[in-house]
Amino acid sequence: MSFIENPTTSTEFTIDNPQHAVGYWQTSISKKIRDDDRQLLEARDLKVVKGILTRADGAVEVSCGKTLAIATVNGPIACEKSRELPDRATIEVGVKFRNSSQTTVNSNSPESVLAVGLRNAFADIIASTLYPRTKIIFTVQVITDDGSLYATAFNACMAAALHAGLSCFRTVTAATLCHRINDEGVYELLVDPTAQEEAKAVASLTVAYAAAPHIALIGQPSEEDSAMEDNLTKNEDKLVLSATKGAWNINALMNAMRHGETTCMHFADILRGE
Repeated sequence: MSFIENPTTSTEFTIDNPQHAVGYWQTSISKKIRDDDRQLLEARDLKVVKGILTRADGAVEVSCGKTLAIATVNGPIACEKSRELPDRATIEVGVKFRNSSQTTVNSNSPESVLAVGLRNAFADIIASTLYPRTKIIFTVQVITDDGSLYATAFNACMAAALHAGLSCFRTVTAATLCHRINDEGVYELLVDPTAQEEAKAVASLTVAYAAAPHIALIGQPSEEDSAMEDNLTKNEDKLVLSATKGAWNINALMNAMRHGETTCMHFADILRGE
């Protein structure tokens, strides 16, 4: 299970530009200047409805504003011999867009890109060595996309895993942020952007942070799992995922990650019912 302490990102270093000072673009934070009447650093309400399907081991509906995704998980179940792993479970993720007109899905399609990102993340979140020679299948159906889709789909998968009772190292939640230039030419950081805000952004960031351990591992974990659990217990929050788009100044990026962590911890409390 790998945690990214210093994520590699595509970053633009223009420190000499005064507009890139940490506080320069972070103006009017207390004003409700967004189209949906939110403050710059205010996330939309995250809502989770559990048990919406009875044929899945875990099934949730997660919405963040008008972005809505349904995630199900089945497993551990028997795995095909050709895909079976002797020491851990195989993690599979499928993504479907309800209104997609595509008849075929290629490796560059939004569905495939999102599925690969989720599969790679949850291969490290699920304590898969407890379920050798099996597979765990996540299925995400995107009902509506009004921004922050990657984070919403990620949180839906996490909620489905918890609902199914799968052993996880931690509750991991995701948040999306974007960097925009307002009408006055000032850079602003937006938490949980809408689709319209993402379209006008000069850069975006999705981060996922692991909160404190919450599920005791069942059975006899491997030495690798035990070492990781000990490491996680000694630390507070850990960065699990960092995905950027566009050019970020280093100060702006670090500030965005700090606010992303705060948002992720808030989302984690909601997923755990706290």
